[in-house]
Amino acid sequence: MAIEALTAITNKLSIFYLWQPAVSDPDDDFIIYLAVESEADFIITYN
Repeated sequence: MAIEALTAITNKLSIFYLWQPAVSDPDDDFIIYLAVESEADFIITYN
C-alpha cells in the first residue's frame, strides 16, 4: 500500500547522461544518477 501511495504522487523522469559515474560497484550507478537528477545534498545507503 505504501509503495502505491508514493508512486501516485511522484514524477517519473528518464535519466540519461553521457558520462558514467566511477563507483566501485556498477550496480550502484542508478543511485548516482538519481542523486544528480534530484539534486540531492546527501546519499545515505546501507550496503
